[in-house]
Amino acid sequence: MLHVGTDKETGSERLLAAACALQAERPPVTITTRLLAKRAGVHHTLANYTHGGVAALLTAAFRREQTKFAVALPRMFAESAGALPLSPYQNFWRAYIYRALDGSVPNDGTAGEPIVMQAVDALGDRFPERDRSTHVTLAIAWWCLQVGALVFDRPLRLGLAIEPFDHGAVQRMAAELLTLLVNQALDPVPCGELAAAPVSAERPGAATGRKAAEARLVHAAIELLKERAEQGVSGRALAQRADVNYGLIHHYFGSKEAVFDAAFVQLHEAYVADMVAADTQRLAAPFSMRSHEPFLRIWAYRELADIATPPIDLKGMRLLLENILRRRNVERRTGQDFAEAQAHAYCSLALQLGWVVCRCDLQETVAADETDTLARLSAIARWFVAGDWR
Repeated sequence: MLHVGTDKETGSERLLAAACALQAERPPVTITTRLLAKRAGVHHTLANYTHGGVAALLTAAFRREQTKFAVALPRMFAESAGALPLSPYQNFWRAYIYRALDGSVPNDGTAGEPIVMQAVDALGDRFPERDRSTHVTLAIAWWCLQVGALVFDRPLRLGLAIEPFDHGAVQRMAAELLTLLVNQALDPVPCGELAAAPVSAERPGAATGRKAAEARLVHAAIELLKERAEQGVSGRALAQRADVNYGLIHHYFGSKEAVFDAAFVQLHEAYVADMVAADTQRLAAPFSMRSHEPFLRIWAYRELADIATPPIDLKGMRLLLENILRRRNVERRTGQDFAEAQAHAYCSLALQLGWVVCRCDLQETVAADETDTLARLSAIARWFVAGDWR
C-alpha cells in the first residue's frame, strides 16, 4: 500500500495523500468517500467538511500531482533524457490515464492547465523560431509516446521480443529517440498518409432468444467501453444499455466481468483479423489501429490495472519489427543493431497506442483538426520506422 501520511499530519492532508494514491490505482468513478476515509484513517464525513465532497478532493489531488510534474517539465526538454521523463511521476501519469479512460470525469479545467499545453509552451520557450503547429504536434507526440510506452510496456516487450536483460537498454534508446525527435524535427512537421477511416460495428438485430441477448450484452459492453473504463460500469447500466433483464447477465455469463471478457475476445479477434490478416500487417500504415479504439481502451485499462486478459496475438508487432530489420539489413537477433530496431518499433507503436488512450482528452484540449493532427503524427510514426522524413 502506498504511504498516505504520518500521525502528525492533519486529517485533510491525509485525505489528500490518500486521494493521490488511490487515483493511481483505480478510475475516479470507483473511489468513494468511505474508501478514501479508510485509506486515510479518518472519519468518512471529513471529505465533505474539508473539500466539499469526493469529486473536489480527487480534483485537488490530481492538481497537486500535476503541479509537481509541471514544475519539472521545462527541464525535461532542456536535458538529454536517460529515461522517459514521465516514468518517475507514477501518481500523476497513472491518475491521468485512469481519468482519460473514464469518460464520467468531466474535463472542465478544474485540474489546471492541461499538461500538453504546458509542454507546448515549454517547447515554444526553447525553440522560439519554430511554428506553433510544430510545438503542438511534438507536444502531443511527446506525451502520447510516453503514455503508450508506460501502459503497454509488457505487451510491447513480448511482441518485440525484448529480453529482460535488454529491456533497460531499449527503453533508454526510446528516450533518446524521443529527445532526438523534439530537437531535430522538421518545421513544420510534414503530413503523412493516413489509413482508411474506421468502420463501425453493426448493432445486433432484435431477434429473441439466448444468442440474441448474449450478443446484445456484448455489444452493449463494447459501446460502454467507448465511454468509460469497465470497472466504472455497473451490471445494471450494462443491462440497461443492452435492453435486457439484469438477471440475464448472471444467468448467461455468470458475472458482469465475463461479459467484458467476451467483449474483449470479440474485439481482439476483429483487431487481429484487420491488422495481420493473411500476413499483411496494417501496423505499417500508422494509426490504422485507431479503428479499433474500444479494444485498445479495454486493453489499456486492463494493463494499467493489472487485470488478467485472454491471450493477445502480438503478431502485428513482430511483423513491424521484421519490416524495420529488412529496411536496415539487420540479420542477427542480438546486438546493438537489433536493439536499436526494437527501440524504433517500440516508439512507433507506443506513439500510436498512446494516441488512442489520450485522443478524446487531447482533442478537447488542443482543439486542433484531428485529421491534420493524425496526418502529422503518422509522419512521426514513419520517422521512427524509416529513420528519416521521406
